[in-house]
Amino acid sequence: RVEVIRVEDERGQSDFLFVRQDVPFEPKDPSSRKVVVSVGVPLPPAHVESTSDWFRQPRVAHLTYCSLPLRHFGFRLPVNGNFDVTASRDDVHRKSPWNLRIARVIPQVLLEAWSAAKRAGLLPEPQTGTARDALTLTAPVPATPPVRCLPYAFMLRFLPQRGDLGSGPFQGVEDEAWRKFRDAACVLTWEGRWEQPRRCLLAPAGMPRVLSPELLGEVAGLHYVHPEMMGDVAGLG
Repeated sequence: RVEVIRVEDERGQSDFLFVRQDVPFEPKDPSSRKVVVSVGVPLPPAHVESTSDWFRQPRVAHLTYCSLPLRHFGFRLPVNGNFDVTASRDDVHRKSPWNLRIARVIPQVLLEAWSAAKRAGLLPEPQTGTARDALTLTAPVPATPPVRCLPYAFMLRFLPQRGDLGSGPFQGVEDEAWRKFRDAACVLTWEGRWEQPRRCLLAPAGMPRVLSPELLGEVAGLHYVHPEMMGDVAGLG
């Protein structure tokens, strides 16, 4: 399930790309009870003028939910699951097999969020070797006011870094999430194609004039990272 949702509260209006997956608790038994995991990817607010402005905003921890808020575990975007929670309802049981199964599903849902943004048209249509500001472009998603396109490297803002999630029930989710993205064709190349990170090269802006993208591919089997995606990464600092 994928949709764009709009939330309004005392702080104003916020848009999220909502992605949910229902996965059998027993991987080999599709009829077993489902663990349900969803994430909400924050979308650029309407008042932000440029990609770099949005990317350079401080990254913050978001609450984790079991329908209602639990607490902060270190995730950089809202995560919701049908967790096995404590009686006080402010934590999850650390060694619960159910919760450990949910933890193993979260990296896949994060990768699905990137894929969903691509399918929904929230990423700009690639143009060979051309740098644009994604936040000047309107995405083809029904919303009032319109939803802006996301920068190509938007998920770098929201993937947990090593140590973000501590030694609790989500330990190891960081490494597994990054492993999934390393194996996915999630880097936009100079030619406007998506490739695995290992097949891409971050190079100075003038390098393609010295060694053409065609020759780089022929000699080394590599691709220059698209200049706009390079700008996104630089914006993270």
